[in-house]
Amino acid sequence: MRRLFSTRTYAITIVVTVLVPALILAGFLAVLSARLERTQVERNASNLSNAAAAAVEHNVIAIQDVLFTLAGSYFLQTGNLERFYGRAADVARRLGVAVVLSDAQGGRQLVNTALPRGSSLTGGGSPPLSAADEALLQAGKPIVTGVFFEELFKRQIVAVLVPIFRDGALCFYLFAGIPLE
Repeated sequence: MRRLFSTRTYAITIVVTVLVPALILAGFLAVLSARLERTQVERNASNLSNAAAAAVEHNVIAIQDVLFTLAGSYFLQTGNLERFYGRAADVARRLGVAVVLSDAQGGRQLVNTALPRGSSLTGGGSPPLSAADEALLQAGKPIVTGVFFEELFKRQIVAVLVPIFRDGALCFYLFAGIPLE
């Protein structure tokens, strides 16, 4: 009996000395693998978000460039809003945005390509602007607003605004309303 107990004890001791380190090593390797996998997933997510941000920034810059080009339109400079509407509507259709010209002092919309020509423009205004936004526009710099709810269309948008000056005074805002979709 004593010999059987000793044999069992030796067998258990051997199993424990082999199995416990193997389990500890397996656990360590599993934790290490999980950390490496998590790091890889985080790196991939960061790369994707950077690529998305770069694409959005590229589109915003392209829209700003188009708005600056529209701001220099002969029709706008001569006050021919009917012809300017036609040019802006064509650009808006190509970009998939709404182009709006509004009065800088009153915020009243003068042209809105999301509506048929001749539609009433009451109810629509300029995007909400902070004091910092106003200062940038006064300095002739374009801005990109945060997300806001556009009352006329009942949807969330982001606007890219460029200022338009006449005789050194800020007269108009030309902006593209970009739907979040």
